[in-house]
Amino acid sequence: MAWYCYRTNRARVLAGFAMFAIILLAVSFLLYPGWIIPAMRAGTNNLRAEYGFSLFSVFRRLLPAYGDLPAWALTAAFTTLLGYEWNASLRADSRRLYWAACLTLAATPLMGFRTGIENLAVLILPLALIFAVACDRWNRIGAALILLLTLLLFALPWALHLYMPALYQDLTRMVLYLFLPVFTVIGLYWIRWWAIRPPRVWADSL
Repeated sequence: MAWYCYRTNRARVLAGFAMFAIILLAVSFLLYPGWIIPAMRAGTNNLRAEYGFSLFSVFRRLLPAYGDLPAWALTAAFTTLLGYEWNASLRADSRRLYWAACLTLAATPLMGFRTGIENLAVLILPLALIFAVACDRWNRIGAALILLLTLLLFALPWALHLYMPALYQDLTRMVLYLFLPVFTVIGLYWIRWWAIRPPRVWADSL
């Protein structure tokens, strides 16, 4: 984002962000002066305790013999994909930039970083883009389409969680960890054409 602002001569955006960050940092030290050391200690402890899930931990459980190989392959694939999309977005308009940012949020859990399922709540931003573009593109059936996607998004994980035997609950949580990022990445590429290109002729808006 910083490189995009520099390329498009919008340095004031970075200056405003820096000033806002400094103000928030100052307020945080006034409210809790010693927060930075406990925060760093908590982050270190989470890494040592292997808190949450990652692509590698999931594949090691699903494929104990050679789980690292597909995990590394997917990590390399998504890294290359994000590099291509961000390189293309630097020469495009804000539509392409916003779509690339949403793809980054969705693909990050699939790149080997360890995180908790609760942190996937940030994917509400790319999901909002998917629903908005789907509603605009298919305005006559947009509401029904969004309702169908929402039911699929919530009903499928709940059904898996409720009806999977207790013996496999740990494996179920791993599958659920992958479900939302994969669903979001597929949805973003489904609406990619309409998200990054404005309607050019009257037929595109029908």
